[in-house]
This record gives sequence, structure tokens and C-alpha cells, in this order.
Amino acid sequence: MQDAIQQLHAEFVRQIDLWQAETITIQKELLALYVRKKADLTAAQFETMSGVISQEQGLLARYAQQHQQREKILELLRRLDPQTASLTSWLKVCPMVEAGDVLARVQQVHAYNLQLREKCWSMWILANRSQQVYGEMVELITFAGKKAPTYDQDFSSRHSASSFLDASA
Repeated sequence: MQDAIQQLHAEFVRQIDLWQAETITIQKELLALYVRKKADLTAAQFETMSGVISQEQGLLARYAQQHQQREKILELLRRLDPQTASLTSWLKVCPMVEAGDVLARVQQVHAYNLQLREKCWSMWILANRSQQVYGEMVELITFAGKKAPTYDQDFSSRHSASSFLDASA
């Protein structure tokens, strides 16, 4: 019985180790890709963005599969021990010697995940601000450097908005 439990623990440690190795590989590829993407966005090299975006979509699909695999492993661990809250918590109490090494790498997965969140957030801010600037540029061109008539503060004036939008016309 004890041998069967040890074999089961060894198999879980092996599955978690395989999961984390693939996850770290994907995370490193995403981080490198995000450095390229940010450089392309900053330099306004939009012709290379389609390739970067397709690579990103492929990596994100693989990353989602890794998340699903993690959930499956966690579900199996919860069948073995219903109090298991996470892979980290299970590895901390696992009697296998190899679990300590795997635990360190799983914590590395968490660290890379935080870096990915930070990169994604900074790129979202960059894209959002760029969109705002481009919108303002279009408005400046459209209205010859003046504010759009619909933004006029004096709503009572006859020329504050188009007749379609101005009820006073």
C-alpha cells in the first residue's frame, strides 16, 4: 500500500514537473515576444505587427492549454487529498524528495506570470494612449485645428452643433 502511494506521489510530481517545464518555456517565449511587440508599437512598425500578433495568439492558445492541464492535475490531487488548495500547497507537504525542486520551479512559474501581467498591462496602456492620440489627430485634421462643434460649451448658440444634433436649430 505504501509503495502504491509513493508511486502515485512520484507520478504527480512528474506530471507537475512536465507541466511547469512547458509552462516556463511558453512564458519565456511570450516575454520575448512582448519585448518585440512593444518595440514595434513604439517604433510604429505596423507592417511587422501581424506576424507578432499571430505568434502571440499561438502562444496564448498553448498557454491556455497549460492552464487546463494544471486544472486537471489539481482536480486529481484534490481527489487524493480534498484539502489541496494549489499545486504549491501540495508540493509543500509531499514526502517525495524531488518535490522541493519542483516546488521551486512552480514558484518560478508564478514569478514569470507576474512579469507577463506587467508586460501586458504596459502594452495595453501604450495601445490605449496611442489610440487616444490618433483620435485627437483625426479630430484636429477634420476640424482644421478647432474643437469639434458638438463639444462647444455654449449650447444655446446657433452654430454650436449641426442641425441634426442641435434641437434649437
